[in-house]
Amino acid sequence: MTELVSRTAVRRAALLCPDGERLALLPLLQAERMIAPLDPEAAVERLMAYLLDPKGRAMLALDDNLAAWAAGSPMLRACGPGAMVPVFDDLAAVLIAPVLARADELPPVLAKWRWSPRADALIAATVAAMEPAAGAKALAALRAPGPDEATVHQALLQAGRVLAWAPHLHDTPDGEAIIGELVRLLDRGSPRPLLAQLVTALGPIGRCGTVQGERVRIHAQSQLGAAVARIKDATAPTGFAAQLAAIDQSAGREDLERMKLRPDWEHAEYAAHVLGAVAPSSVEGFTEWHGMAQRLWGELPLLPAFLDGLVQSANTTPVAELVIAMANGDDDDRGLAAALACQLPLDDAHPALLALVEHSQAPIRVSALRALALIGDLDPIFARLDDPSPEVAAAAALALVELGETDRVRTRRPDDPNVVRRAAVFAATGATDTKTLGELTVALLEQLASVDDFEDLDGSPLVDALAAALFTTPHGLERAAALLAGIPDALPLLGIALPRDADQLPGVVAPPGPRAALEEALADVLGKDDEAGALALGLLAGMACGDEDLAKRIAAALDATDGYAGQLLVALAEVRSRTAEGAAALAPLLAADAPLLGRIYAGAAAGRALPVEHPAWAEVRRLLELGTHARAAAWASLRDRVRMA
Repeated sequence: MTELVSRTAVRRAALLCPDGERLALLPLLQAERMIAPLDPEAAVERLMAYLLDPKGRAMLALDDNLAAWAAGSPMLRACGPGAMVPVFDDLAAVLIAPVLARADELPPVLAKWRWSPRADALIAATVAAMEPAAGAKALAALRAPGPDEATVHQALLQAGRVLAWAPHLHDTPDGEAIIGELVRLLDRGSPRPLLAQLVTALGPIGRCGTVQGERVRIHAQSQLGAAVARIKDATAPTGFAAQLAAIDQSAGREDLERMKLRPDWEHAEYAAHVLGAVAPSSVEGFTEWHGMAQRLWGELPLLPAFLDGLVQSANTTPVAELVIAMANGDDDDRGLAAALACQLPLDDAHPALLALVEHSQAPIRVSALRALALIGDLDPIFARLDDPSPEVAAAAALALVELGETDRVRTRRPDDPNVVRRAAVFAATGATDTKTLGELTVALLEQLASVDDFEDLDGSPLVDALAAALFTTPHGLERAAALLAGIPDALPLLGIALPRDADQLPGVVAPPGPRAALEEALADVLGKDDEAGALALGLLAGMACGDEDLAKRIAAALDATDGYAGQLLVALAEVRSRTAEGAAALAPLLAADAPLLGRIYAGAAAGRALPVEHPAWAEVRRLLELGTHARAAAWASLRDRVRMA
C-alpha cells in the first residue's frame, strides 16, 4: 500500500474503499505519520473520546502535542479555531477497533455510550473486527430496544450498520431478523432522514453475495417499482386533462417540485439509491443492472439517487464512463460531469477532466480541478492559480493545501497584479495579514451587495478561502475580531464563512481568549432585535457548543423577536444545550395554532435544545403527520433527543 501523505490522499483512499469495507485501511492508518507526535495509545484515546462524545463535539488542540498532531496528521482536518475532526469518522473507528475487538462481547464502554451521535461507526468497526462468536454475541446485545425505538429505530439502525461491516454475521439468527426489520423500513412511511440512515446499512448489505444480500436487492427492486407506480397513479391526468394528455403527454402532470413533496418520491429515491449501491462493477453486469433500474423508474429523474449509491459503493468504472460521456455534451452536461467527478477519484476520466478544467465557465473549472485533486494530478491545478477568475484560483489554492503543497502556494507571485486573486490564494494558505484580509473582504462585500440572499455565496471558493484564514486557528479568530472592528459590515460574510459541516456536524468550542475578542467586537450589535443581532448570536453559537449562558441569551432573543426567529433557532440548536429558557422560547412556536413553517423550524431545533422530558415533545410528535418537511424535521429531532445529550 502507498503511504498517505496528505489529507486528499487519505480522502482518496477512503473514497476508493466501499462503505462498510474500510477495515482494509487499518495498515495505512497505523502509520506513524497519522498519529505523531502522539503515541498510539494517546491517539486512540483521543479518537475514542471524540466518537463517543454525547454532544458530538470536535477534538480540541489543548496543548502543543495536540496542536502538532492537528497540523501534521493527514487523517485530521481543521473544523474551527483550534478544533479538529478526522477526514471521515469511520477512519477513526478503524484505528480504534482492534483495541476494543479483543473483548468476547460488546465492550462496556460501547454499551454505555452507544447513543452518542457518532458511536455507530465505532460499534460497527469493533464488532466486525471481533472473532465471529464474540461478534454474534455483541450483535445480539445490540438488538435491545433503544429509547423511543418504535419511532426512531436507533437500535435497529445501529445493528444494521454493524451488519454493513460484518457480512459474516448476515446468516446468523439475529442477522436474518435484523435485516428483515431493516427492509421493512424501506417504505413510504419512513421520513427522509430515517431513509438516509437506513441506506448506510442496506447498501453495503445488498452488495454482499449472501442470502441476505440477495434479499435486500430483491426488496429494493420491488419497492422502487411500487413507489414509481404510486407516483404515476397520483400524477396521471383525469377528466379534461386526460383528454389533453392524448395531445400533449406532459399536460396534467404535477411539476417536479410538487412531486417531491410526496412520501412516494422519497421512497423511490432511496430505493434507487440502494439499487445503485448494489450495482455490479463489471461493464456487462452494470449495463444489465442499470437497464433494469431505468426500466423501473421510467421517465422519473431518479438517476442522481442511483449515482449516490454508486458513490457509496466506490463503483468508479460506471461513474467514470458517465462522466466521460457527459463531458462531451452541452454545457449543462459538462457541469454535471465535473460535479459528479468530485465525489469519487475517477482516474479513467482523467483526459475528460483535463478538458473540463479549461472550460470557459468558472464553476465548471472549479469542479474539474477538485476532481483532478482526487486523481493527484497537480500540474493543471497549479496552472489554475493564475486563472482569470479569482474564484477558480482560490479553489486551486485550497485544493493544493489539502494536497500538502502549502509552501509552494505561499511562494507564488506575491506581486500578482490581480489583487483579489492574490488575496484569495494567500488566504487559502491561512495568511492573515491586513492586506490579504482587507482585499478579500472588500471583494466579497461587493459580491454580497449584488446577490438577493446571503446564502447565494454559500460554497464560493472566495468564502472558503476567507474561512481558511479566519476559522481554522485561534490566531485567525483573533484576526476575525480585528476585521469586524475595522469593517463592521463584514459580519454577514463571517456568518457565511463559519464552517458548518453537514456530515460530521462537529460542535466547536473556540479558545476563550479569541472568542472573548470576537464577542467584544460584536458588542455593539449583540442584544439588538435586528438581523445584525441575530447574525452575531449565530456567529458565537458556531463556536460555543454546550455553552448554557449563550443558549439562554439566544432564548431571550428568540422570545423577544418576531422577525428573526429562523436564524435564532438555528443558533440555539448549534449550541446544543437544553435549558429551561430555551424550552420556554420553543414551546409557543411548537403550539398547534402557531404557523406551520415556524413549527417546523422549532421542531428541528428541539432535538438539541428542548429538555428531554418537556411536555412540548408531544407537539413535535404531531409534526410527524403534517407533510414530508414537517415529519423529516420531527423525526430528526426525536432522533437527536435520543442521540445527543
